[in-house]
Amino acid sequence: MSVSLAEMFARYQALFNRNKAPKDYYFRNKKGTPLKHDYVYKMYRELLWKARISHGGKGKGPRIHDLRHAFCVHSLAKQVKDGVDLYVALPILSVYVGHNSVGATQRYVRLTAEAHPELIEKVSQTCAYVFPEVAEDETD
Repeated sequence: MSVSLAEMFARYQALFNRNKAPKDYYFRNKKGTPLKHDYVYKMYRELLWKARISHGGKGKGPRIHDLRHAFCVHSLAKQVKDGVDLYVALPILSVYVGHNSVGATQRYVRLTAEAHPELIEKVSQTCAYVFPEVAEDETD
């Protein structure tokens, strides 16, 4: 997260969430209930318009869910660059983004590899010992 975005979240927290328990929704309406999907989508489209980012139409993006994808891919890439084992990083990221299983988060490993091919080499160097080289079986 950029410094400016972190500062914006800190201001939001101070203004709107200072008396709320950690279990409460971070973004909510005046009643304290979660924001409705339609409202969030409408605000997202307004922000895209103001930022002059074209929208390809429903389902063509950029979609709100693309933010989640980008977050997961960049988080995994950073953790690999920092030397964190993916077997440690995946369950943490899975819980953080609210997935029901680590399997749902594993697809981001492929996306991370596609977006950051240099990381494959680093992971291979770090984790090559996990799968030992198999000698060819001469009896087959």
